[in-house]
Amino acid sequence: MYGNSEQVLGQILPQIDSKMVVSTKLGARPQPFDAKDARALRQSFEESCRLLGRDEIDVLMIHEPDRPRQFDWWDDFSRAEGPVMEVLESLKAEGRIRYLGLGGTTAYEMATLLRTGKFDVVLTAFNYSMLWQEAVHELLPAARDHNVGVVIGSPLQQGALARKWDEVDTGATWLSKPRREQFQALYALLDEIDIPLPELGLRFVLSNPDVHTVLSGVRSAAEVEQNVAAAEKGALPEDLLGRINEIAAMARHRLDRSNRSQETNMKAAIVVEPGSLELRELPVPETEDYQVLCENLFGAVCAGTDGHLIAGNLPIPGISYPLILGHESIGRVVKVGNKVKHFEIGDLITRTGYPGSDDLPAFWGGFSEYGIATDGLAMRDDGVDEEQWSAHMINQVLPEGTNPAAATMMVTWRETYSYISRLGVKPGASVLIIGSGGNGFSFAVMANALGAGTVTMIGNPHWQTTCEKAGIDALLDYRASSLEQDVAAAAGSGFDLVIDAVGRTGALEKMMPFLAPDGRVGIYGIEDLGDRMAYLKVLADAGVTVHGPGEYSEAEAHTKVVELLQAGQLDASIWFDVTAPKLLTEFQSAIDDINAKRSLKAVIKIKDAAG
Repeated sequence: MYGNSEQVLGQILPQIDSKMVVSTKLGARPQPFDAKDARALRQSFEESCRLLGRDEIDVLMIHEPDRPRQFDWWDDFSRAEGPVMEVLESLKAEGRIRYLGLGGTTAYEMATLLRTGKFDVVLTAFNYSMLWQEAVHELLPAARDHNVGVVIGSPLQQGALARKWDEVDTGATWLSKPRREQFQALYALLDEIDIPLPELGLRFVLSNPDVHTVLSGVRSAAEVEQNVAAAEKGALPEDLLGRINEIAAMARHRLDRSNRSQETNMKAAIVVEPGSLELRELPVPETEDYQVLCENLFGAVCAGTDGHLIAGNLPIPGISYPLILGHESIGRVVKVGNKVKHFEIGDLITRTGYPGSDDLPAFWGGFSEYGIATDGLAMRDDGVDEEQWSAHMINQVLPEGTNPAAATMMVTWRETYSYISRLGVKPGASVLIIGSGGNGFSFAVMANALGAGTVTMIGNPHWQTTCEKAGIDALLDYRASSLEQDVAAAAGSGFDLVIDAVGRTGALEKMMPFLAPDGRVGIYGIEDLGDRMAYLKVLADAGVTVHGPGEYSEAEAHTKVVELLQAGQLDASIWFDVTAPKLLTEFQSAIDDINAKRSLKAVIKIKDAAG
């Protein structure tokens, strides 16, 4: 069902004399796809038959039956009830399909479906290999108990176990210490035995009597032949299997619920009082129905919000101490509430944080080893009042493969993208940004992404090299006596957009003569919040189009920012060294780096989680 794979296979099958077992999946076709449209499901099956050149299909699998935000197959998940089952059972009764299957990527959710006894085959990918063995807990036992054939997809873990990787020793800081030590132990074992790593990985999986088939990607006919030769050598010796399993046990499984539930306490960064930051132990938070528990993997430190909270001078009301710090954290889901629909075990989620209390408020609690995210979409779908779920739309899923350290920039990127998009950037626009901090640079990057013609920044000349990396056309020294003349030279006929990323009194006023006649003004920074709000009103009364602090929505910008990140247009290394995060115990060192202008922001490795 991927691309034109059915068509290609259909062209090849008539040339093969040997008996073949043909399998394909049901899902994603026709578009727009409705997983509960029985007529469309049958049409999809008939299209598969046409492309394959067959009247019957041996094994038909439901694609991603365990990810409801991708395909909403089920009326009742625990009973595997829905229109798709009616269609498949009808096709099986007609003799059009021999076996019903499931094809997914979660280690626990599919086990629930297998226990219904309605399926003959299960394909699980990424959950059983030498180092990742989540499937042994529930999925493989459920398959064995219900006489279900097991196909293991990606036995070499998407190439992670296809060869030795130098990065294990020289980089890849997103590998936890246990996971890195695990790879190193595996490589040491390889030095002792005369078995290539791909062969070892394939034979390990096939050594398990609960596994019947492996599905491994290949790039050439030679790799197919190598895999066949490896499989024909049979199971590995018991002592070697034992050693591999010992290595696997060095790192907790990504989805091992039993391991996660054993932790009851965790550390968090707490500002006890202005100027005093401590690590304290707190209980792991409990989840409610619409919430997920996350291991907070990484968090970004900014000179603005975090710096002001530590110093005690953030100019917004309602702040009391002690408080839990952190608003730019990325967490991995380890536990799911009963009513959650759109988050799943293993997902990376933005803006995870510790829930505050009257005695210990959270602003916003991201620098804690565990945090909570809320499924706002599920609340909306269930008819909950918008005022109860809208604030939770900051919790969004990141694509598989996203670097969680780099993704700590998502808050800044989403805020600035939404802000500048609402303000309006026309193709070829001339943009002036006041301030060379982390937010100022993000505005510059987003302006370029939206098609600005020129971007000028007023800031500290220390950041000249960073400006060049960010695609900024000119950096003007804010302390220079010739600043206004320099701005005039850069303005030409006037700036179409002026954004004050700092918000100090007097800075924007000096730049107003250089605004184009129909130019727009935004004040994002809040250093002198009250005065800046008053000045915005003055400008608005004078007929200037203005945009104030907080006039953005992270949720509305999420999809576009993810697209920019995946397209390589967003580079977190502009703001910090992604490969050298500080530990939570080194928080003050991260603050010192920012204050000393060694980096615009800093990234903290919060939870030393496997994976």
